[in-house]
Amino acid sequence: MLSKDYLKGIKIFYEGYFDIEENINLLGQNFDLYGLYLQKNEKYFAAKGIKIWSYEDHEHILLKINNTIREEELPYQKDFFNKAINKLVKPDTEHRQSYLTYIEISEKGFSENLLDKVSNYKYSRTFAFGFKGFCDVRLVFVDLAQEEVYCNKKGDEIKNFYTPTRIKEIMSTQM
Repeated sequence: MLSKDYLKGIKIFYEGYFDIEENINLLGQNFDLYGLYLQKNEKYFAAKGIKIWSYEDHEHILLKINNTIREEELPYQKDFFNKAINKLVKPDTEHRQSYLTYIEISEKGFSENLLDKVSNYKYSRTFAFGFKGFCDVRLVFVDLAQEEVYCNKKGDEIKNFYTPTRIKEIMSTQM
């Protein structure tokens, strides 16, 4: 599977749930796709005018196609994610959780050194001691050559959504 086909399948997968923008620049970095998901939950008493509680869940997707094998550090360390969270996440009293999901796609694979760093990566941030929610970073690295998906611990929750086999199935149902 080629990265452009994978990207097309991801867009099909996201379009029902995410607000999607293509080719964006965030903090000086170019991304092939940005997606924003917002879910708001509320509980009422007797009428909609009497709200008991309300909370929001967000997910921000940053997807990049990178067809070169690298040996260096993770491209986006805590400094980038910290700045991205400051820019994208707007915590308030109704904010419960946000996920910043970084997805990198490659047709040529990734170095073992990089994959070790990905699997051990952890970044979580709370707002106002948790009263205004939290944000976790999920890393998903897709190797199209081997048809493998590599993630950090938080990314394991969504790993199955990004397998090339699943994206092929999504694309075949759309044709």
